[in-house]
Amino acid sequence: MDAIPEFRRDILVSVRPIYASKILHGQKTVELRRKFPEVGTTGALVLIYSSSPVSAVVGCARIKHVLKLGRLEK
Repeated sequence: MDAIPEFRRDILVSVRPIYASKILHGQKTVELRRKFPEVGTTGALVLIYSSSPVSAVVGCARIKHVLKLGRLEK
């Protein structure tokens, strides 16, 4: 019997047009998010949506790894 593959889910990320362009040209390789799924994201496909005025999916990438940082104390 074959092993059950690890569940991965694809993700749509909305990014401002200037940053979407930098991601696509390799000038931006890290994206910070306040909330992001923790399970099943490594190796998942992320669709890059460029917000207004472009308002379109402009590219995609594979997630290499996700780092979760602790909450900052005030």
